[in-house]
Amino acid sequence: MSVNIVNEIGKIEISDNTIATIAGLAVYECPGVAELPNKKISDGIVDFLGKENLAKGIKIRNEENRISVDVHIIVEFGVKISEIADGIILAVRKQVQNVTSFEVDKVNVFVEGIKVDK
Repeated sequence: MSVNIVNEIGKIEISDNTIATIAGLAVYECPGVAELPNKKISDGIVDFLGKENLAKGIKIRNEENRISVDVHIIVEFGVKISEIADGIILAVRKQVQNVTSFEVDKVNVFVEGIKVDK
């Protein structure tokens, strides 16, 4: 799927993967996020080959050009999860709206695990 902008001079189409990459960049800038987990086998293969996929762990849904973003994260041990989630919600909403000019309806954060350094 994609999000479309149509006006009198033409059409702009932004793919869900592009929006997910924009959201991923915002998430990686948030302190306390250790990583985004792989949600697909192909993401694991990309990681194995050494190419970073900034959209992994992020799902975009779009209805009538209103965007909802699901973010799956692994947090660092010892951080306050509610503060991390609030920061991600604000950062993703701001970044996606600034870059695409589309309203972000919801940002849902799912904590998949905690990374403990040994």
